[in-house]
Amino acid sequence: MLDGRQHHPATDDALRARVLAETGVEDAWPIQRETFTQWVIEDDLGPDAPDLASVGATLTDDVEAWERAKLRLLNGAHSTLAYAGLLRGQGTVREAMADAALAGMVRSMMLSDVAPTLAAPAGLDIPLYVDALLSRFRNPAIDHRLSQIAWDGSQKLPIRLLGTIADALAAGRPITRLVVGVAAWMLFVERQTRSDVMVVDPLADKLAQVGRAGGVDAFLGVGAMFPPALAGDLAFTAPLRRAYEALQSGSLPAWNP
Repeated sequence: MLDGRQHHPATDDALRARVLAETGVEDAWPIQRETFTQWVIEDDLGPDAPDLASVGATLTDDVEAWERAKLRLLNGAHSTLAYAGLLRGQGTVREAMADAALAGMVRSMMLSDVAPTLAAPAGLDIPLYVDALLSRFRNPAIDHRLSQIAWDGSQKLPIRLLGTIADALAAGRPITRLVVGVAAWMLFVERQTRSDVMVVDPLADKLAQVGRAGGVDAFLGVGAMFPPALAGDLAFTAPLRRAYEALQSGSLPAWNP
């Protein structure tokens, strides 16, 4: 995948202590894992290739469609949960999923807003995939820190959310839920900056300036993220401002379940 550098929960002292207590092995970099696996491989391996499908791999002639579904559904939901969850006082993905209002909004976003922008490749049942992702997010044995997912927002959001938003706008569909993650990211950057905490981001210096200025307009001026056509589109900026104001007041924007 072409998105970010944090695909697994980061190692921390609590995990090191747990591994030592349960196994007697001192591991400096244990990695939290889960039973879910997914291997998508381009079907151009030739006649002598091993039978990878028999052990659960998906062979496809449309890897791009699978990748887009992963980036927009899994990663788009992750970013939305991360930024909105942090604003609402949560620390991990599973804690954010225990927030019924936020979890319900994210599920509706995935099914009603993201799914229509995808051309599902053969073998991908999007509703079942969404259910599997949400089940993974709720896993009580995984402590995936929202602060880790929040890294590199300027690089992730265009791939995870802004492309979906552009497609939804082009199709005339509402983006009320899709802009929540973007607005929450803006408020997250503002909060970090005003607390004198540098965000982990390639555009950290620029975002520190924008965060100090504050407000939606300041962020829309970050051309590396928001193309002028999008930043000047009232169909995008109006719901974005409403989401920003709602989150700023501690609530989620109004949406229909």
